[in-house]
Amino acid sequence: MFQRMRKWIVLSTVLLAGVMTAGWLFAADYPSRPIMMIIPFAAGGGSDIQGRLVAKYFEKEIGVPMVIKNVPGGSGQNGWDMFAQQKPDGYSLATWNLPHIVMQPLLRPTVYKTETFEPLCFFRFDPVAIYVPKESPFKSLQDFIAQSKKNPGKVVVGCSLKWGHTDAGLWQLRKATGIEVREVNFNSNADLNLSLLGGNVQVAFGNMSVAYAIKDKVRVLGIMHKVRSPYFPDVPTLKELKIPDKWAIMAVKTGFAAPKGTPANIIDKLSSSCSKVLKNKALLSELEKAGALLEIQDRKQAELEVGKYRTLVEEMLRERGMLKK
Repeated sequence: MFQRMRKWIVLSTVLLAGVMTAGWLFAADYPSRPIMMIIPFAAGGGSDIQGRLVAKYFEKEIGVPMVIKNVPGGSGQNGWDMFAQQKPDGYSLATWNLPHIVMQPLLRPTVYKTETFEPLCFFRFDPVAIYVPKESPFKSLQDFIAQSKKNPGKVVVGCSLKWGHTDAGLWQLRKATGIEVREVNFNSNADLNLSLLGGNVQVAFGNMSVAYAIKDKVRVLGIMHKVRSPYFPDVPTLKELKIPDKWAIMAVKTGFAAPKGTPANIIDKLSSSCSKVLKNKALLSELEKAGALLEIQDRKQAELEVGKYRTLVEEMLRERGMLKK
């Protein structure tokens, strides 16, 4: 019996070594074919524009093409649900956004969970901007607030996403000022801007970078950040306009992630490639021209950031009566 046990131990050891060796060989050969990058928003929005820019440099570093697949809908959920069903082999990645990937699973059924994502990096910090068409009668944020108080529920406000940063930003302003507006939600910043410039909504809550892209057509009333943006140096922050800190700041963070369960060797290679790419001066220059505020975080920093946002989102949803205390 002892001999039989020894044979099983030896066989198990050999098999385990074989599996580990195969994993290392697989990682050493990785990548050997194109990598799909799921962007869960429509083309032309902030996540798409900046995700594509980083992917362009990433494919040069990693050595294979990055095939972009836009999967819009559900404020990002459609794409992330698809991502959650991909094989964790390093050939399917996604852009991931905070606070979306924390907020959505807390509020509605999703295939993906916050834990679905294996962080690789964050590179984009894009505050919520409040803006109107150039010809709008609203010359300042105070004008918008005053009109909303004078005619409760009449001013039509568009948010680029439901259950995302822009919807949260509008709620924060409501909480701080007591305004009531008619909210309309879209699937992307691109859709929001079409509606705003077409006269279907009066005020937009969208990404600052996207407002910057159409700056000749819009007037920015305020930015939900702690300091003024270098892209809009003449536009006040909500904090300057006496909105309490708790309600004055909201932004989206974007980065790259792999599916949970991707081999550690491949994660190391991907995260290392992200770190190298995000030091490329040519890329950083392109991102800045696209209106992105850069806040580069590596894998470990990204993990900590998810925890911070989870705490913030849970507090906010409890304030809204949408989570049990």
